[in-house]
Amino acid sequence: MLFPKIRKKLDVNIKDSLRCVSSHVGRNRYQVECRPSSQHVVDLVENSCSCRNWDLTGIPCMHALAVIHLKDEFLETYVQT
Repeated sequence: MLFPKIRKKLDVNIKDSLRCVSSHVGRNRYQVECRPSSQHVVDLVENSCSCRNWDLTGIPCMHALAVIHLKDEFLETYVQT
């Protein structure tokens, strides 16, 4: 169960993640491209993204959510408490 403010931020990030394309690049790392000039690396084990939003807030960014969706995993488990 998530607080409403966190749920709202996740919903915005989910909407933004729909335009991202993810690809596995090795071990637990994924490359996520949202625009031709915007590429980020997501590590689900470390709960980190090269955009640093997930690292700073504890809420998965749109890049991380694109990977979580690709792997068909439960996104609430990746929200840091």
